[in-house]
Amino acid sequence: MTALIHQAAKYRAIFLHILFCAIGVVILFYPVIQSSFALMPSNPGDSRLVNYFLEHYFQLFFNRQYIGSFWSAPFFFPYSNTLTFSENLFGASPVYWVFRFLFDESTSFQLWMIAVSCLNFFSFSHLLKQFEVNLAFRIIGSFVFAFSLPRISALGFPQLLPQFFTPLSFLYICKFIQKPTIKYLTLFLSFIYLQILSGIYLGWFLCFSIFIFVLSIYSVRLNPKLQLIKFVKSSYKISIPIFSMWLLLIFIFLQPYLKTKSVFGSRPYSEVDTMLPRLSSWFSIIPGSALGSALQWKNPDLPMIWEHYLFSGFTLILFSIISIIILTKYKKYLVKSNQIIAISSFITGLVIIALSLRLPNGFSLWKTIYDIFPGASVIRAVSRIWTVVYFYILITNCICLTAIFQKKILRNIRLFLVFSLTIIVVLEQVSFTQNTYAKASFDKESESIEYLLKKSQNCDFAYVQLSSNQAFWADQVSAMWGGIKANVPVINGYSGNVPPNYGSSTVSMNLETSIHWLQSNNPTIQGNLCMVSRTTEEQSDPLVKQYSIDHYVHPEGGFEVDIIPVPIE
Repeated sequence: MTALIHQAAKYRAIFLHILFCAIGVVILFYPVIQSSFALMPSNPGDSRLVNYFLEHYFQLFFNRQYIGSFWSAPFFFPYSNTLTFSENLFGASPVYWVFRFLFDESTSFQLWMIAVSCLNFFSFSHLLKQFEVNLAFRIIGSFVFAFSLPRISALGFPQLLPQFFTPLSFLYICKFIQKPTIKYLTLFLSFIYLQILSGIYLGWFLCFSIFIFVLSIYSVRLNPKLQLIKFVKSSYKISIPIFSMWLLLIFIFLQPYLKTKSVFGSRPYSEVDTMLPRLSSWFSIIPGSALGSALQWKNPDLPMIWEHYLFSGFTLILFSIISIIILTKYKKYLVKSNQIIAISSFITGLVIIALSLRLPNGFSLWKTIYDIFPGASVIRAVSRIWTVVYFYILITNCICLTAIFQKKILRNIRLFLVFSLTIIVVLEQVSFTQNTYAKASFDKESESIEYLLKKSQNCDFAYVQLSSNQAFWADQVSAMWGGIKANVPVINGYSGNVPPNYGSSTVSMNLETSIHWLQSNNPTIQGNLCMVSRTTEEQSDPLVKQYSIDHYVHPEGGFEVDIIPVPIE
């Protein structure tokens, strides 16, 4: 009988996890699902750029003829290490590969976003289960972690989605603190490394927060400190090489970024300052939220407002207040090991908020972090630190609420409260308006460019001139996509940086500036330059027609290409 009850509870847990994960997917991606995957979240710049990075690695590993290399995707040609201008998402790309074998690039990307969001949900639930959090609060905590309002806002920055290695790395640092072993140390370092590979921002925020978390535990608790000393004395011959190898792997992966930093320098603090969270940022809500327009902050002092939509619901605030009461007055209801985790996690979340907060007079402790903490000077959008702030706050809340509900609240009332809270939490995360675009028109653009580059057969490199009727970043990314699909490197590019001497990516190059760019990077370069332009645009570059040795027009119109041999005679 006991075995049957246990089996029923197991299946119930699986069912509820799948149900609430599905609800979260609908909330986060309802425009995509409702349109039968015709609509893509966010805008045709950043979304397609992240999709491009994932496609780059798919082509690199599964297309022997692909012209790109690991760090040099074929844009901003012939400049190298172009992926170091932004995120690369290599660690999360295998999830994309699974879908890419079955679907086209844009559909695979939509499925990738859904899949990594589900992985966030189940990974966080697995973490909470290890802390003996009950089923209800495992689901509530995982739902907020994976599908909250800030996640909806972050759909404009899909590189912030693959955070599923963070809960696993945190789990094993906790296990290591409680019982230091080589196994736990290796697993902890491995998952941190995988998170860095999956996203530079997410990886850096994780390392920064783990540093604070570990410091808070070892500075106030004697027993973990003594255990660590004992472990180091007995296992240093193994642990030091493991840690050194981890540092070496980190360095090898980040070395191209360090090389790029030596060229571009650090982000100026004035640029970082615009994206430091203000107090109002933590209560600023994404437009279209179910909580209503009355709660949307209209603060004119918030620059780049889309970076400051950090509010995640009133229930999280309520849970945090209850957690503070429990940790100060009813700490005895928590298991001893969970006490340490809950207190240190809450301290970590609050310390991160305090360090990153910008006061109205412009003062922020982040200036000190920017100056002294490794890597902080290249972190531009500090407001995205919410990804770890809510992670730690949710851990504390779920541990504390589980303890108090089990000890102080009668079963019938407990079920009613949990059900009510779950409904409220879910409703709070609903947003009725999300930015989307129809992917078909942009897919058609890149396919037209691909067709012309393949049709000419003699393209060694290409440049797609920008339209006067469309945002430059949409045009640049369409050119990048046309190039990668035709397996032809393009001079066009759009990313977090622009190569030295490239000029402005917002202004279209002509033939003269294109050739100058090519020869400034490779004085001996030779080959056919394909200049792609729109047939609807007035031809303003007579040199193209003068030196063109061949010309093709897309059969459906819209684009044409001229082939110019380089160097020009």
